[in-house]
Amino acid sequence: MNVREIMTEEVGTCSSDETCSAAVKIMWDCDCGIVPIIDSGRRVVGAITDRDIAIACWSRDCSPGQIRIEDCMTRDVHCCSPGDRVGKAERLMEGYQVRRLPVEDSEGCLCGIVSLADIARRSEPKAKGSAQADIRPEKVVEAYAAVCQPRNGRQLHA
Repeated sequence: MNVREIMTEEVGTCSSDETCSAAVKIMWDCDCGIVPIIDSGRRVVGAITDRDIAIACWSRDCSPGQIRIEDCMTRDVHCCSPGDRVGKAERLMEGYQVRRLPVEDSEGCLCGIVSLADIARRSEPKAKGSAQADIRPEKVVEAYAAVCQPRNGRQLHA
């Protein structure tokens, strides 16, 4: 199965010169936790998550309307292509510890986004058969476990 078959094509985006309020509105309206940041040619130049915005607001003691996206977005964004196998997207998510990947077309322009949740939904075994080809539930669990590992090696305690 290819990424194109499970990705979300309608993706809300922002530019880096907007405030975080614009990204928050997209997250609310689209029920998502990430907004790709694109340039005028629809090329991905970054991404911002709800967590990025929450931490930026808390650490600056101000509202999202007072913070520019470029001041707290992630610039090193890893992408995949619509024709990539879903297994490749899973491996990218595992390797870079991300839950979502922007999808770029052959010209490097944003054409969608794929999430670990998209993959998980397609891994459910059908009534009289197994999960979709190359989307096995155990691989989804492995990818999720890898994404959830602390990046700095610390053990987290509640």
